[in-house]
Amino acid sequence: MKITRQWLEDRNACQDGAEWYLTHCDPDPVAGVRQLLDGGHPDWANWLLARCLDQRKLRRYAIYAAVQALPVWEAGHPGDNRPRRAIAAARRYLKNPTEANKVKVADAAHAAAEAAAEAAAAAYAAAYAAHA
Repeated sequence: MKITRQWLEDRNACQDGAEWYLTHCDPDPVAGVRQLLDGGHPDWANWLLARCLDQRKLRRYAIYAAVQALPVWEAGHPGDNRPRRAIAAARRYLKNPTEANKVKVADAAHAAAEAAAEAAAAAYAAAYAAHA
């Protein structure tokens, strides 16, 4: 696979990212991801990587990314294991992609998202209170 202007356009790449990629990166996606990272564009590297992976590998990558973020969550929310349960459910689905496991992933992910939303709401309230 080669990353070309047409490939980027077909996947609705943002104009800034596409132009940067075409002028600074190799058409090989592996080299391109490295060059994006080295160029200070981890968000664009993540975008590219996600579009180069098949569904199974994309799910594995998502689980990997969630596991990397888990210590940050747990440090700020000791005892709240909703994200950990979502990761476990996703791993079970990856091993056994049944409809029942898919529902369990959705339920666990929803619970984890609620946890994150609650944390964000508390942070906004604290910031507002600090500036009031």
